[in-house]
Amino acid sequence: EVARAWKIGYAPDTWTALTEWAAGRGFAREELLRSGLSKIREPEEGAAPSGTERMFDRFRDRVMFPICNDLGEVVAFSGRVLNPEAPGGKYVNSPESPIFVKGNLLFGFHRSKRPILDARQAILCEGQLDLIIAFEAGITNMVAPQGTAFTPRQAQILRRHADEVVLCFDADTAGRKAAERAFAPLLEAGLIVRVAEMPAGEDPDSLIRSRGPEAFRSLIGAAKDYFDFLIDRYSQELDLSSHSGRVRFAEAIAAAVAQVGNPVLRSSVASKAGARIGLPLDQFRELLRRQKAAPARPPSEPEPPPRPQPPSDPLVRELCLLALQDPGARAWMLARPWRDELAGVPETDLLARILEAEFTAGDPASFTAFLAQVDPATESVITALQASPGPVNPSSCADHWHALPRRRAAAALPALEARLQAPDLPIEEALAIQQQILDLRKTLANIPRPVS
Repeated sequence: EVARAWKIGYAPDTWTALTEWAAGRGFAREELLRSGLSKIREPEEGAAPSGTERMFDRFRDRVMFPICNDLGEVVAFSGRVLNPEAPGGKYVNSPESPIFVKGNLLFGFHRSKRPILDARQAILCEGQLDLIIAFEAGITNMVAPQGTAFTPRQAQILRRHADEVVLCFDADTAGRKAAERAFAPLLEAGLIVRVAEMPAGEDPDSLIRSRGPEAFRSLIGAAKDYFDFLIDRYSQELDLSSHSGRVRFAEAIAAAVAQVGNPVLRSSVASKAGARIGLPLDQFRELLRRQKAAPARPPSEPEPPPRPQPPSDPLVRELCLLALQDPGARAWMLARPWRDELAGVPETDLLARILEAEFTAGDPASFTAFLAQVDPATESVITALQASPGPVNPSSCADHWHALPRRRAAAALPALEARLQAPDLPIEEALAIQQQILDLRKTLANIPRPVS
């Protein structure tokens, strides 16, 4: 019943089951690639003959959770590994697409937004299973981020429905770091932030199974204010009997307090922290002023950007190859206002990086010098792109390029339509968005589809 209610499924432990099933029902190659359900087999995978462009399933031998937008429409998938020894991450998500930007969605929100609104409180947990088990146990005001990073956009979504967020992450190092990353966006959104401390080795799923939902409710009810949690945590981790321990404690708390805009809250936390180590309030305030003048890296600083991937859109992929390999096509692109024309077009970051670089297309020595100047992750992606099979056609450059506005318009529409669904949207803004949607649809109708 739970699996049916949440549309939980399974991706078979095969390479092409879904790809062949979808192709047999008329789904085009480009549709499968852009959906993220299929991808092109790279040579290093080693499971397909070298030099082919066969597609294979992105998800294999995983429990599958559909990711829905606010309206309950499935826009992506998340697959949890079954075999802990299997290669790859514990969770694999669909790649981002025109309808799925993971930093703009919260897992389960389509079902929990009404309970969150009623309670004016959201419980933020780490994983899909935690949320589902809690929801089925009657604790329905829960959401989960899509991955480790929590974004300002997700915080704003919660702010429209809640006054308070309780962070309920695992009691390990990864869980504490996830709480730190979530704190700053939530605070900036004007939300009260509390922390429910899970017992060691437990998560919401295991706690509810072993002790029942009331034990979890009690844990949520006893959640500490975020700064009280930080003060207690650093008091336990640092030796406050030593001068160096007290200095590190004061600096760590000051770095967090420096993010607070409310002067009353800032003064209250400064008093608590100073009292814990016997530091006068005026000295702690001086430490705060130094933090604002030269702030240390905040705990919520975003993680490094994900490793770049070759474009899944065949059109953009071929433009990248032309910019790398064909002098005429590269010169044609560079003669255009390419920065403006690529703005807002999905998957063109790599193409822009290639066009920005100074090298001669088709010249091996110049290309090698270019690769030496990029970061290792980008070098790996470009090298794999160069090695991808199939000839490029220089005569298709202009046609491909002129099809980019269609990509931009198609990518912009879902975001505008989602904004139109926002509650309490001012009528003037709603009318402006409706006009933008009409203009984009007109643009799509007037741009010829690229010839496949």
